[in-house]
Amino acid sequence: MFRKDAIEINPTSSNTVGPSATLVGSLDVPGSLEILGRVVGPIRVRDSIYIGPSASVEGDVDASSARIEGRVEGNLTAREGVDLMAGARLCGDVFARSFRIEDGAVFKGQCHMGDRGFDDDEER
Repeated sequence: MFRKDAIEINPTSSNTVGPSATLVGSLDVPGSLEILGRVVGPIRVRDSIYIGPSASVEGDVDASSARIEGRVEGNLTAREGVDLMAGARLCGDVFARSFRIEDGAVFKGQCHMGDRGFDDDEER
């Protein structure tokens, strides 16, 4: 198992946590991220995040957009949209401009939608 407080990944490439990997700690990615394994800890991604069908995340996620096919236990913030696909499980609150849930997905939490709070110029 790999442990580190914060990990920065090369912003010029798409980044992947492989199917046999378990990462424990906070993850800060300046590009996009594909998770096929397991992540325990908060994740911040500048671009999009994809969580594969066998993947799991235990921690809050902050990204531009998110496509979830696996399992997430934590709050999810997406400045654009969230797609919760059939077979996915999301236990936590969602903060996004748009939120799509396919038949067969499980969502337990509250959803907060709209533009408010996503603009850099706006006071929080």
